[in-house]
Amino acid sequence: MTTPATPTIGYISANNRWGKHYDEFMKLVPDGVKVQIEGLGLYTTHLTELAGKTDVHVAKTTELAAANDWAGIAVMGAPVEVQNPDLPRKIREAVSIPVSTALDSGAAALRALGTRKALLLCPFDARLKGMLKENLAGKGVEAMLPAESFENIGEGAAQTPEQLYEMAKSELAKAPGAQAIYFQGGPMDPLSILQELEDDLGVPVIASNPTMLWRVSTQVGLKFSIPGKGALLREWPGDVAI
Repeated sequence: MTTPATPTIGYISANNRWGKHYDEFMKLVPDGVKVQIEGLGLYTTHLTELAGKTDVHVAKTTELAAANDWAGIAVMGAPVEVQNPDLPRKIREAVSIPVSTALDSGAAALRALGTRKALLLCPFDARLKGMLKENLAGKGVEAMLPAESFENIGEGAAQTPEQLYEMAKSELAKAPGAQAIYFQGGPMDPLSILQELEDDLGVPVIASNPTMLWRVSTQVGLKFSIPGKGALLREWPGDVAI
């Protein structure tokens, strides 16, 4: 008897750097699915370099998907998504497998958890934060943003779990009506405190890379339950069309 192959989801990064947040994310990937992270090398220093990269992104992503027989694609990086609005559509037109982006997945997860209003925490500057807010509004989610912004992604990535906990607690208290917390941007890594935040603050807490795992796995017909990482991964609700 032949054992069916475990499906692989391709995670596409706009850069080529392996961050420690990937190590934390890979630890929670359950048996029954594989995750393959591939970098495209589309920027080196500034996130603004990502603008106008739709065609090269699509070409490289399509090539990787075919070469690795991926079952689905997760397009990481909200900055590449908001600076190339036609990117999701063009990737979907180029492949025949499910494709979800960072912000598609975040919006779908929040709506699957029963909310359309969330505190958005991300390691980006004010301009990019505004673009994320506008993108999410088009997906039916109201993002509430902290008044302060990081100057660059490195500042956000340098935050410890303890600092992220205090940030989330403080900013939620200043965001009346927020029904969830949404961490977007993997380098600002809250994975070790997701459950603690949910337990202490009483609202769902999601993070970008696990959220894409939930959505793309669901789209390819898989269902899991990952304890200790928040309600989304524990309950594994059905997908929501965006």
